[in-house]
Amino acid sequence: MAELDWSNLAFQARKTNVVVVSTYKEGKWSEPVTTSEFNLNLSTFAGVFHYANACFEGAKAFMGVDGKVRLFRVDENAKRLKASAEKLCLTPLPEDMFINAVIECVKRNIGFVP
Repeated sequence: MAELDWSNLAFQARKTNVVVVSTYKEGKWSEPVTTSEFNLNLSTFAGVFHYANACFEGAKAFMGVDGKVRLFRVDENAKRLKASAEKLCLTPLPEDMFINAVIECVKRNIGFVP
């Protein structure tokens, strides 16, 4: 990974080292896995192409002056994601699974934490 010029970043999508993925199939969420594969393979019948409901919760991580990473209220992000899923009649991701996935994602992408 190239060094990031933190004082001169543009607002844009930036590929990181990995993403954390969990899929919902046959009534349950799979164990999260990390992958460096960023492409999705979606069926043309996937609901996202047909006015589907979806929810997203973006957790934030920051590097402290002491060199330690701080997650900003990740527990509240997990609660909001669960509430959003329930309102949309989607099966919510368990809060602890979300938090652990965020922690793993941050660890594996530490060079991208401001």
